[in-house]
Amino acid sequence: MEKVVFGRNIKEIGDWAFDFCLSLKTVVFPDSLTTIGASAFSNCTMLKEIILPNGLKTLDGSSFFSCTALEKVIIPEGLETISGWAFESCVRLKEITIPKGVKNVEMEAFLDC
Repeated sequence: MEKVVFGRNIKEIGDWAFDFCLSLKTVVFPDSLTTIGASAFSNCTMLKEIILPNGLKTLDGSSFFSCTALEKVIIPEGLETISGWAFESCVRLKEITIPKGVKNVEMEAFLDC
């Protein structure tokens, strides 16, 4: 699977939903999405860019752990917390946009980036 396009009424992506989807390159998130669960996209080693949706409120720990090709992340205004280890070991991460609305970046959210 190279691309995932979620329907417009999806509110949550569960824990480990796409863990180890090694061929996943593109994810299109709907604005209805409010939660990305723990390790939901961990080890998706082909994923290069993430534009998180405006409705996102919760980005659980290790959501994008070890996405080793990930280069760019855009975080929406509505997100308040980047949970611990959210982007740990994203070794190619070159650009991340964190808006003023983010109030808390938890421990080791960007460890080994």
